Amino acid sequence: MGSFCIALCQLLRLMLLVVDRATKAQQGKNLVLKLAMKCAHCALWCLQKTVEFVSYYGYIFVALDGSSFCKACKETFVLIGAHPAQAAVNGMVKGLLLLLMGWSTPFLCAAACFFGLESDADYLAKGYSPVYAAVVVFASSFVVANGITMISLTNPNPNPNPHLNPNPNPNPNPNPNPNPNRKSQPDP
Repeated sequence: MGSFCIALCQLLRLMLLVVDRATKAQQGKNLVLKLAMKCAHCALWCLQKTVEFVSYYGYIFVALDGSSFCKACKETFVLIGAHPAQAAVNGMVKGLLLLLMGWSTPFLCAAACFFGLESDADYLAKGYSPVYAAVVVFASSFVVANGITMISLTNPNPNPNPHLNPNPNPNPNPNPNPNPNRKSQPDP
């Protein structure tokens, strides 16, 4: 359902782009039409980004709660509406961690490769440059590090939320007697 919503937003943006290109001549003559087209592009872009954001957290709610996608998106709105500052801080911390983990690892791997090959006399004697190997190591480690970072950063905040776990009792059986046919006896 989330993918359908995102695809629908992209389709609307594509249709607006077709209308924009078809009315290019009229937009050159009419400033209001040109401004309306730019505002519509901006509004549809904002709509698509909002749907992507809500879908992202909606999928997390589906994974945690097992509810339907539409209910999970509603819960996303409730959660973000109740804690907007927390959502903003989480987004900034996520971006900072992505920057640190996703870029420091490739730079360190590329530097180790470069200096390791530069100190190898046999490698340099063959006429090879360590720069090319360092670039390949940087590119491959960047892909791996960003994949790992994105997986590790999708773990939601383990903040207790009553919307996620309506039953705080981990034991679903309220009867302490394991055998329901036998009456429990008081301790002597």
